[in-house]
This record gives sequence, structure tokens and C-alpha cells, in this order.
Amino acid sequence: MKRKSIHLVETKVYQATNITSIRVAKCTRNKLNALIQLGEAVNVDTLIDILLEEYIEANLVKDEKKTFNLIFDIIQKRDR
Repeated sequence: MKRKSIHLVETKVYQATNITSIRVAKCTRNKLNALIQLGEAVNVDTLIDILLEEYIEANLVKDEKKTFNLIFDIIQKRDR
């Protein structure tokens, strides 16, 4: 029996200045869209956010998480 994970995700409202794009292989795009069609998330941005959060929690040790958060904060401030 497949275990389905449940995610509570805030709905984000974006202004046009907050939207950007990333390049992925067509196969990756198709996998993301298939997960959206299954109802795993409302859009690709939310799905990627879920995947990133799960990856960070499952794969980074405490020091790596701390470093990640420092780098992320610097990048966020630069983008403002």
C-alpha cells in the first residue's frame, strides 16, 4: 500500500515582480506537471517548495541547515 504524504502549504499570492523562471529538462517538467495533476500541490511553485523543504529536513545536518539558512537570507535580502 502506497503511503501518501499530506502537506499543509500556505497559498501564496505573487506580484508580477516576484515571479521568475528556471530551466529544467522536459522530462522534469512533465514529472512536475503529473504530480500537479495528481493533486499533490496547487501549482509547480508550491510543489517545488514542498520538495525543497522535505529535502532540507531529510538530508542536511544541523550545521548544513544553519549554513543554508544564512546563504538563503543573504540571497533574499539581495533580491529585495
